Amino acid sequence: MKKLSELEETLWVHMRAMHGDCGMPMPERQFHYLPDRPRCHCDFCWPDQMLIVEAEGGVWNQGRHTRGKGFIDDCTKYNEASLLGYTVLRVTMEHISSGQAIEWIMRFLEDK
Repeated sequence: MKKLSELEETLWVHMRAMHGDCGMPMPERQFHYLPDRPRCHCDFCWPDQMLIVEAEGGVWNQGRHTRGKGFIDDCTKYNEASLLGYTVLRVTMEHISSGQAIEWIMRFLEDK
């Protein structure tokens, strides 16, 4: 399994805290959801609930997710996930730090 980025690790810590506090189910990390594209994976996935969470870094410094090919590849990946029936939540460090990311995840999981 690929090492988590600092952003992903921060979200993972928040999810573990919610798992202990209120029993939030833990996701699979680096989940491969496209069998015909083995390099295509998502940061976090709850396959039974059809939820994918992507931690989007480099928002302010022209990282991979906000530049040309990276942005196009992400659009393709998210569209393929949507066509398979997944809900894709995209979160940034601001969402994670404020607690908004966990709130969105919990709201989704509570409805399932």
